[in-house]
Amino acid sequence: LEADDDKTEAALAARGQQDRLDAALTGLVRSRLPGALTLVRPASAVFLVPDEIANDLVTVEKLAAQILAAAAPVMKPGSGSVGIGNVANGVGELARSHIEARQALRLTRRAGSRGRVASYRSLGAFRLLLEVQSPEALRRFVDELLGPLLQYARSRDTPLLETLEALSAARWIRRAAARQLGIHINSMTYRVERIQALTGLQLDDPETRVAISIALRARAMLGM
Repeated sequence: LEADDDKTEAALAARGQQDRLDAALTGLVRSRLPGALTLVRPASAVFLVPDEIANDLVTVEKLAAQILAAAAPVMKPGSGSVGIGNVANGVGELARSHIEARQALRLTRRAGSRGRVASYRSLGAFRLLLEVQSPEALRRFVDELLGPLLQYARSRDTPLLETLEALSAARWIRRAAARQLGIHINSMTYRVERIQALTGLQLDDPETRVAISIALRARAMLGM
């Protein structure tokens, strides 16, 4: 569990706030996470969950959501998020699991999400972005796929880049993306055709969709 921004982190570091956070979490941990080890810090908390719970990701995510709800009143007006690492097979892997949990938070926040539960396992292919050591390599990848749309966005009013993000978020279901954007399906069709004309990409191609989704997430990470 971590604060989502520096302001919330600083507020939680104030005298007495760690005790408030500890008190908010203690009852929940005792009742819902028997056998768990908990370390509460001024602006964060770490939970080591027993194997019988940790192996069920759905259960862990539900517990993480409850932890987030319990901590929310202490973090107001700010917010926090919970990251979940992969299962540690022994003490020697605890550090790796902790790093994964923080990486999941990092990637989720860079995509603009706050107050979320982020599982490293659920990141899927997006985990590869965390392994890329060169920001310039990521930037080139984004430019190759999205460059024409980034240039278009600087000079035109039609939000084609936002349309592409909505399509990716809606699993490429055009009607769902159109509803999300509040536009007619005919407008969505026009925008898709315009995106394809500008980029040369075929949005019905599965491999292209994966590449676009990764490029969109990389763009958020880089702040492009």
